[in-house]
Amino acid sequence: HALRTACLALKQLSTLLALWGLFALYQASHDPLRHWNTTKKFVSLKAVLVLELVQEHLIAFLLDAGSYWPGDGLDGATLDACRHGQLVEHFWSQVVLLLECLLMACLIRSAFPPHELARKFAAEQRGMMIGLEL
Repeated sequence: HALRTACLALKQLSTLLALWGLFALYQASHDPLRHWNTTKKFVSLKAVLVLELVQEHLIAFLLDAGSYWPGDGLDGATLDACRHGQLVEHFWSQVVLLLECLLMACLIRSAFPPHELARKFAAEQRGMMIGLEL
């Protein structure tokens, strides 16, 4: 149990350090890269890290508080096994992850529109053509 707690704390510390570094990178590159809509891109990718920090604790809290327990029809031994092994918490974490993936797909599609790359590649193609003509 102590090892699991230490690993969880280390994972959260690592995530916080990654977020800090990414915020520093965002601040340093925001003005020079403004035309690439960096804020929307930053938020769409980093939301996963922020959600990951809080979702496991929130789901555990809701299950412990008895706000929602899907196994009301199960016998006591099965419920105890689920609670002890954290199977129900893991199940609901995966359900929430699935919903987050759908949300993130929409956000990323909005943040990374294909026309941005089309303009970039068109400019590169023109640059190559000019280089060949010289």
